[in-house]
Amino acid sequence: WGREPAEARCVMATDAGYTKADKHSNNDKFFCLFFARGNCAYGSTCQYHHRVPVRGDVTRLLNDELHDCFGRNRHKDHREDMDGVGSVLKPCRTLFVGGFTKTKYKDPKALETALWVGFGEW
Repeated sequence: WGREPAEARCVMATDAGYTKADKHSNNDKFFCLFFARGNCAYGSTCQYHHRVPVRGDVTRLLNDELHDCFGRNRHKDHREDMDGVGSVLKPCRTLFVGGFTKTKYKDPKALETALWVGFGEW
């Protein structure tokens, strides 16, 4: 069910770089899901981007309501379990982060710090 900790972690400073997706001037490529998870086996030969989206990417991605930023097809409805890629009928640009229990942290600032540590560079 994908609830195990990731074996790897993407660190932008060392992992981001030029891929085959950057070689085409008509660049409608998506971002590599496996890179974002920290385990793309293709590296520079990958067909997808290995970097954080820039302004031009965001503009292009906002015009494509049928796919998420990784190129996965959206569905008619949102899933009840918050898993999946979202709905074509109700666009959403929010990242759902699960597994953070409020009671595990001494105060809201500690929870916020944990979120920044985990997702700050994204």
